[in-house]
Amino acid sequence: MLANPRARRALPTFALTLAGGIAGLAGAAPAAAQLACGKYDELRSYLADTFNEQPSSFGLNDDGTVLQLFASPGTGTWTMLTVSPAGTACVVATGRAWQDQAIETAGRELPS
Repeated sequence: MLANPRARRALPTFALTLAGGIAGLAGAAPAAAQLACGKYDELRSYLADTFNEQPSSFGLNDDGTVLQLFASPGTGTWTMLTVSPAGTACVVATGRAWQDQAIETAGRELPS
């Protein structure tokens, strides 16, 4: 089972992808061994409907996938996804107490 309760609640809607197989992964971290994955549009709707989380920021990974953060300003919950070019999204981290922070460079704030 997933150690993360939020990801576990998502499983009825989304397929569980085992990265390698738990029994065969000696020394692998549990979070890296299991991911809750599904279609991006369905997972995005689930996060909005269940946790009031909306897309907050994103970046391009070196492998061509997108790392996207969903956050709820009202509750402070957040979910981090990786999204493949084919539209498959996997939950890689979740948490509480998310806070936005302005980025400064050389004394100037970057535009949002």
